[in-house]
Amino acid sequence: MIDRIVTSVRDRLGSEEYNRYFASQSRFTIEGDCMDVTVASEFRAGFLERRFGSTLLDSVKDQSAGSLRTIRFVVDRQTFAEPAHAAEAGSPETGSPETASPDDAPSAAAPAARQTPRASRRTGVTTTGGSLRHRLEDFVIGNSNRLAHSAAIRIADEPVQGRCAPLFIHGSCGLGKTHLLQGIAERFARTHPGAQVRYTTGEGFTNEFLAAMRSGNTDSFRKAYRKVDMLCIDDVHFFSAKEATQSELLHTFDTIDFDGARVVLASDEHPREIKRLSDKLISRFLAGMVVKIDTPDADTRVRLVKHVALKRHLPLEDAAAQLIAERSARSVGSLGGFGGSVREIEGLVTQVEAIFRLVPEIASTEGRAGLNLVRRALGLTDSDASTRSGAGPRNRRPVQVREITAEVCRVLRVDVTELLGRGRHARVVLARSVTALLSRRLTTMSFPEIARAMARPNHSTIITACKRMNAEIQTGKPLDPSLDLGAELAGMTLSELCDLIAARIERDADGG
Repeated sequence: MIDRIVTSVRDRLGSEEYNRYFASQSRFTIEGDCMDVTVASEFRAGFLERRFGSTLLDSVKDQSAGSLRTIRFVVDRQTFAEPAHAAEAGSPETGSPETASPDDAPSAAAPAARQTPRASRRTGVTTTGGSLRHRLEDFVIGNSNRLAHSAAIRIADEPVQGRCAPLFIHGSCGLGKTHLLQGIAERFARTHPGAQVRYTTGEGFTNEFLAAMRSGNTDSFRKAYRKVDMLCIDDVHFFSAKEATQSELLHTFDTIDFDGARVVLASDEHPREIKRLSDKLISRFLAGMVVKIDTPDADTRVRLVKHVALKRHLPLEDAAAQLIAERSARSVGSLGGFGGSVREIEGLVTQVEAIFRLVPEIASTEGRAGLNLVRRALGLTDSDASTRSGAGPRNRRPVQVREITAEVCRVLRVDVTELLGRGRHARVVLARSVTALLSRRLTTMSFPEIARAMARPNHSTIITACKRMNAEIQTGKPLDPSLDLGAELAGMTLSELCDLIAARIERDADGG
């Protein structure tokens, strides 16, 4: 009887749809007057029941002559258990280009080991290039991002009823888009056990696609992206001018939309403002909710400062937090709204923390970072202390990469032409890495823009340098004495060196 029922279900759905949803992914058994459909997860059981429940019941009644009256979905993870790297079940899809345009090549493909997708045991989310670092519960909410946060909670928590419109989040650098995207992926995986969730970036998707094209393994790539319950893609603006990748992405969207999966996207720009993006993709992006994150207001900036300080176990007085928040907003006017970003706030708190740890005697009597310590850490004079006068923060002119390059070279005694060249002397490599890190910290430029300003052939070298520098900063080790950096820098850690150079650059930008 089971064979007849299976044949009937296949005839009603068609072979393609039956293979996609049932073949090798479900098991039919009979118990009394009920047919059990065993699947691997609660999420899949709910989806199949909503979408195909009536079709299955009709086939069961027809083929059993009325002896079977009901169907029941049963979850048994062990029956369909498979290794994490093989959780890409499904049949190959067609309809994507067979060759990639030369324009699709990223400025530098990341090393294969770093682009290998991996499933996080903690979250159950497959990621490209790293693990998830953010949760929605840790997001600081304000007027500038409240709508985006509400939309994130909704798409992560709301039960799927048929197709779910995509969510597109856009806004300037450092305002929390990545935090929301990673938080959505983590929360969805946590609240929907067994769901297949994938988080990647525009660059990660492109590199994986090109690697699959070169190796002739596009089937596995398409299964990985088209058999998901949620797909989150950050930095969508990276797809600009990459026609073959855009075509592949379009077919991916069409397939997972048909399957009722959720799609969440983030970009520095509104979909209509991304240059050289296909009209079809723009139409897909605009088909759902498009939400902008704005620069945080004064109250939100203060709460962000306190939140970052708390994470770093930095005891901070309220007045000091207020001053840091005001300083973070100093470039709002001159930079068109980039000031006050989370990234800039984190940079300022890092400077304050460095002085607090190194010169604890200037902390307040309660052992907290107060106004005097913050002024010293940020290189401010009494006239800069807007918290006393009630005046707003002074505007800082935008910092240029060439200024960072010049100051780094001066401090480390390296010629600018060497830094911009291909030399591999240890001090030159250090200067180049510090310039990359400070350019990312003190400017609003993207990795490709920084690479061009530093005359690098591709931006992957900038990404690698920043990651390496951040990892070395975490160790807290003194700089290598063999670098011969002079008496002024002797015994300094990498973090202290970067803070020293950053403070000098920012004083110049303030006109100090």
